[in-house]
Amino acid sequence: MPEVRNPGSLGDRVADDLRARIVRGELPDGSRLVEESLAEEYDVSRGPVRDAIRQLAAEQLVRLRRGKAYVRHVGPEEVAELYALRMAIEPLAMTLAAERGAATDWQEAERLVAEMIRAADAGSWGEYAEADLQFHDLFYRASGSDRLRAVWELYQPTFRVMIQLTTARDADLHPSARSHEVMLGDVRAGRLDDVLVHLEEHLRGSRDRMLGQVSVDN
Repeated sequence: MPEVRNPGSLGDRVADDLRARIVRGELPDGSRLVEESLAEEYDVSRGPVRDAIRQLAAEQLVRLRRGKAYVRHVGPEEVAELYALRMAIEPLAMTLAAERGAATDWQEAERLVAEMIRAADAGSWGEYAEADLQFHDLFYRASGSDRLRAVWELYQPTFRVMIQLTTARDADLHPSARSHEVMLGDVRAGRLDDVLVHLEEHLRGSRDRMLGQVSVDN
């Protein structure tokens, strides 16, 4: 079975690997995902494969037509659409988290920033990418909005792969770590206007790096 890191169900693990292959462009647009072949490849029954395909279809990475599943290409339009969604919902999550003040676990955010700095020092892009994702995830959790968090969690796995791809290409991760440190300082100090400006700049930069990635791959 290809290497997967998700400790969850077999379906989750298969979905993780297929998702990464789709976002990286390793599976051609429109190629069919055949349950029997995938079950053999991943050494699982067809049930987990079916679960994985269903999950990827919900994430708009797979098209279902007449009971068959086909890969949906992640190109510039899809990247732009995903980031447009994130730029719409993440400022709201950040605002709600800031308004809740003491109810937000700022110590966890500080720990994640410190983890990013350590990973940047070590040049460990994998650890950096995961700390980066968890930093942003914290604000959705701290928002107090279950619906907002549900929207984010649907697409978070796709963003995880994209963050991994763009982080791996960064020669120096320290500017990104500093960006997160500034955002945290702003939101803790109640400078909401500043943090929203920095967040928009940060997300636009992430989007543009991913657009550059898919342009190279395609």
